[in-house]
Amino acid sequence: MIRGEEQVFPTLTCRHTEEGYEQVFGAFQGHLTTTILFKEKTMTKLITIGNQELIRVGRDYPCPICGKPDWCLVFADQSKAVCARKIDPDKPQFGSAGTIYDLDPQKAKDVTFEPSWKSQPLASISTLHKVNSLVIDVLGLTKDHVKHLTSAERGLSVETIALRGYASSTKQTRQKQVDTTVSHPATIWEKLFVANGLPKDAWRGVPGFYWNENAKCPIFESKDGILIPCRNSWGQIVGFQVRLDNVSYQAKVNEAFQEGRNARTAKVFQNDNGSFDWYVFAKGSSHELASGTTKETSVKLRSGLELTFKKGQKYVFVSSAYKPEGTSAKSFPHFAYSDDILEQARFSDEGKAKVNLMSKVDNLLVTEGLLKGDITASVAKNTRLSQLGNICVISMAGVAAWRPISDFIGKTELKKVKPIYLAFDQDFEDNDSVFERMYDMVQDLVTKQSCTVRALIWPHEKGIDDFLLKASPEEKIKFKTYQ
Repeated sequence: MIRGEEQVFPTLTCRHTEEGYEQVFGAFQGHLTTTILFKEKTMTKLITIGNQELIRVGRDYPCPICGKPDWCLVFADQSKAVCARKIDPDKPQFGSAGTIYDLDPQKAKDVTFEPSWKSQPLASISTLHKVNSLVIDVLGLTKDHVKHLTSAERGLSVETIALRGYASSTKQTRQKQVDTTVSHPATIWEKLFVANGLPKDAWRGVPGFYWNENAKCPIFESKDGILIPCRNSWGQIVGFQVRLDNVSYQAKVNEAFQEGRNARTAKVFQNDNGSFDWYVFAKGSSHELASGTTKETSVKLRSGLELTFKKGQKYVFVSSAYKPEGTSAKSFPHFAYSDDILEQARFSDEGKAKVNLMSKVDNLLVTEGLLKGDITASVAKNTRLSQLGNICVISMAGVAAWRPISDFIGKTELKKVKPIYLAFDQDFEDNDSVFERMYDMVQDLVTKQSCTVRALIWPHEKGIDDFLLKASPEEKIKFKTYQ
C-alpha cells in the first residue's frame, strides 16, 4: 500500500501504482477529488428528488420553518418548505425527509442557483448490492481504520469487521480504481462490472459514482473515512454512510447579525495545534471584515458580534448528486443483524437475496446510527441484551427518519407477539428534538401500528453501544412500557 497504509481482507487482485494514479489525476484535472464550489456566497444548491426540484438550505438560506441551516429543503419556487425538525403528523409528509409547510410568496428570497445535474434514478436493489460489494472489494480497509474499529471504543473483532464489510475511502485507497493497464486515463469499473456479470454501465444509479467526461469513464468518490454499509432487511448493501476521518468546524453568528444591514457570515478552520482561524464577511459578499486566531470555541467582538464554533456532521451518506450523471443518496433504514444471523446471508450472482434473515430474528431493537446498530447487534449476546435472543437492530440515520422504520415494523409478524424495543440516546430528556421524535415514534407504533413499545433506559453513557461496552455485570438496563 501507499504511504504506510495497509489493505486488510483483500479479495480482488489488481495492478495499481501511484504513478498511474498521478497520471490519471493530471488528465482528470482534479475532478476525482474536487467538488462544486460556490462562486458567489449567495448561490444555492438546487437538487432534484423524483420530479420535484428543491433548494438545500444553508447558512445563507436557513429553513424558513425551524431557522436551521441544515437537514431541511425548500421547493425551488419557494411555495413550500420541507422541515426535518418540526414534524407535524397532521400535515403532508415529503417521504421521510420531513413535514411539508406552505410558505408566504411575499417572503420569497432572491436566490441564484449554482450549476447542477439532475440526479439519476436509483438503481435496483440487486444492482446496488452487487456494485457496492465490488466497491468494498476494490477499496479494502486500511490498518488505521481496522485499529479504530477494534479499539475498546468500538469493540469489534477482526472477524466481525470482515463480516460486516467495512471499507476505507481515502485518497490512497481510491487510487485503486485507476486502470494502470492502459495508456490513457481510465478506471477499472467498466471492466470489473462486465467480469462480474453486470452491464458495464452498472454504476448508473449507484450513489458515489458519476461520469467523467474528459476521461470518458465512471469514477467513485466520497469524503475520506470509513465506509459503513447500509443493509436492508435481506442483508443487501443499498448504500454507504461515511464516518469522516476529519470533521470540519462551522462558525455561527449570533441572532442580532443574521439579518438586516449588519448581517454577517463567518468561516472557521481548525489548525493542527487545535487553534481556530476565523473570518467574518458581510452576508452575501466575499469582502472580509475581520479575522483572527483563537484557542477558544467562541469569539465576541466589540461590535457585539459573537461567533460560536461547532463541529459539523461526523457521519454523512455517500452521494454523487451534484456531479455529472451522479445519484443522490437515499436514507434507507439499516438492518444490523447479530453476527450469527448475518453469516447466513446468501446472494445470487445478480445480487438478489436468497435468505429471509428477518425470519430468524427473536426481537427488534431500534436506535440511531448505522455503526451504533452494528456494534450493538454484534456485542449484544455477551451483555444483558442476550435475554432478547437473536436480535435485529434497525438503525435510522437521524432521529427525524423514524417513519420508514415504524411503517416496516407495522408489517412484521414479530409485532404481534413481541414488544418493540427503543434505544434512543439518553440525552433525549435534555434534547428537545430527540425527545419529540421519540415521542412521535412511540405514538405511531402504539396507536397506528398496534405495537407494545419498551423504551430502554441505562444508567450511564449516551449511546446504547457505549453502555454495553463499558457496563459492569451488575449494572441493569431498565425499560418503560407503552401500549
